[in-house]
Amino acid sequence: MPLGLSDFKFDDNGRITACPAGHGPEKVKHKKKTRRYSAYFGLSHCTGCPHVEHCPVEAGKKQFYLRYSAKDYRIAARRTMEASEAFINTYRWRAGVEATMSQYDRLTGVKRLRVRGFKAVRYCATLKAAGLNLLRAAAVRRARMRAQQGRTSPFLMLFPIIKERMANFILRLHRLFDAETSRAAFCYKLAA
Repeated sequence: MPLGLSDFKFDDNGRITACPAGHGPEKVKHKKKTRRYSAYFGLSHCTGCPHVEHCPVEAGKKQFYLRYSAKDYRIAARRTMEASEAFINTYRWRAGVEATMSQYDRLTGVKRLRVRGFKAVRYCATLKAAGLNLLRAAAVRRARMRAQQGRTSPFLMLFPIIKERMANFILRLHRLFDAETSRAAFCYKLAA
């Protein structure tokens, strides 16, 4: 696997202190005007190193050298920080929030509101967020119910169906015995 600049160790000023094999450079030069660094490693260390084929150092006449810029150092420091466990634990929350915002846009179309003005936009965006929360709560409820189906008895699975049938039966009885309501509904049907 090829080694990169992030495999080297640096001090606070951006100068290399050790290579991936653990050897320090013989000297490090820094050109402030061009913001470039040059690190020089001894021939004795680099020729016998097992990482020399994958290492970014280049062979010279008297020593091996590595040239890099301040930007390369910042990128290497950032990659090292991103590989740490603390960064991964912190960044995982951002991935969840990004997914939520993406779903907020895709499902509700919040970026294409048909209203103008701060109050109207805020009202519509709040309603769309509430709708998304309802959709997500329903998805969680469905998932929990699917997980419980394997654990519940067949009688409990029939309960919602029986409840629905009973409610329909009671509603029909109510309409049958309440003549006033049925007559008014009939009149409304004729008027329409």
